[in-house]
Amino acid sequence: MKVTQEKLPQSQVQLQIEVPAAKSQQVYEQVVRSLTQNVKLPGFRQGKVPQKVLIQRLGESRIKANTLEQLLQDSLREALTQEKIYPISEYELATEMDDILKTFVPGQPLTFTVKFDVPPVVNLSEYKGLKIVVEELKVTEEEIGEFLEEKRKENAPLVPVEGRGAQLGDVVIIDYLGKLEGEETALAGGEAQDFQLELEKGRFIEEFIDGIVGMESGTTKQLPVNFPEDYPREDLAGKPAEFTITLKEIKEKELPTLDDDFALEFSEYETLAELKATIEKNFEERNTQEMQTAKEKAIAKELVKIVEVDLPESMIVNESNFMLRQAISQLEKMGMDVNGIMNDTFIREMRDRSRPEAITSLQQTLALLEVAKRESLIPSEAEVKEAVSDYMAQIQGKNNVDKERLQEFFQEDMTKANALKWLVEQAEVELVPEGTLVDEEELDEEELDEEQVIAEIEEAIEVSASEIPDSQAPDPKAP
Repeated sequence: MKVTQEKLPQSQVQLQIEVPAAKSQQVYEQVVRSLTQNVKLPGFRQGKVPQKVLIQRLGESRIKANTLEQLLQDSLREALTQEKIYPISEYELATEMDDILKTFVPGQPLTFTVKFDVPPVVNLSEYKGLKIVVEELKVTEEEIGEFLEEKRKENAPLVPVEGRGAQLGDVVIIDYLGKLEGEETALAGGEAQDFQLELEKGRFIEEFIDGIVGMESGTTKQLPVNFPEDYPREDLAGKPAEFTITLKEIKEKELPTLDDDFALEFSEYETLAELKATIEKNFEERNTQEMQTAKEKAIAKELVKIVEVDLPESMIVNESNFMLRQAISQLEKMGMDVNGIMNDTFIREMRDRSRPEAITSLQQTLALLEVAKRESLIPSEAEVKEAVSDYMAQIQGKNNVDKERLQEFFQEDMTKANALKWLVEQAEVELVPEGTLVDEEELDEEELDEEQVIAEIEEAIEVSASEIPDSQAPDPKAP
């Protein structure tokens, strides 16, 4: 069998396969024999139908179609083995099947052309000693102090206050009723009794907090409020409203003294010095991990600059789909119903928007796998099996796990982790003071990472929801 191979852009291969007449006749006879053995015709026992009768009853076109389908499959399988090609996508015929069938004659030579995606060739320039810049994170006394101050506030008892108005930092008990301007009915989620509210900037809309500051216990106030243009609830964003607020009680936090007694009461340590030392150690471990993560992100970005790979379309589509599935899965775990927006148009738009990020992700993955191959960083079969076994032990009771795919996932994930760790160890790292670097996490407008995918879906859910039922409990975000 003659096979002519041609490499196409986007890591595609085209094969022109010439099937000899003898092979064509052989497959035709196999198909006829198979049909003779399996087809049931009235008046004949199964397996005893004469070939002429079979052809007459079924029709030559049906037998030709079966023969052609079998011939294409067998010939393509043989060609791939002969040429040592490993496709990563379904094959695509250069000519429509119906058109091939019109000219196909069993027992005569057949020539057909197919194309498909193959694993892309990864070209890397020098990857040892990559230069990266990372912010150096240091634990400061101020940071430890802020942490302890938060703990003081968290553990501070509330003490009733009399003889003065409410102040920022107080906790107040209020009744409130909110209505949009010109409407008689209360806002959905805009009414509550005995609602406890801490007077802090940013907790509610600013006008609501400012309006309560200065009120005294037992007083009622009509408070005009303008919902911000960017308010999360679109039905309220930018609209004027009025709240009737009754302040029932004011409480202030009685902060405990920061001493050994505080450490003993609110931690497992006997002295404040021991508590501070532990906090400092924990912060240092956190900083070390965050710096390692920052180094890995910096390395991954540098890899994109030094890798050349002609990505096949099927890989890009699969990666975009994976990102979308991950985002949807996360939202479902959060209890959101995404079924109302999951139509073909929405999915296509989200896939298109996530395409640039999918390409970047694939470039990084393929670069890491190539480094691992060159530097012999691929985990052993035993290591992968151990990781899979540990994971399976964590999800006991879930029997619908594809263990083969799970093993492939861990194989790739562990390989990438090994390569990333090795590249960080080999890198030239410049440490700069915290706050020096520009926030490089911001993506270009055309890019969409997984967090943005989730945000887009959440927004679509809000827009598509025709009605949101009132909650029995007061909505803490209502004002």
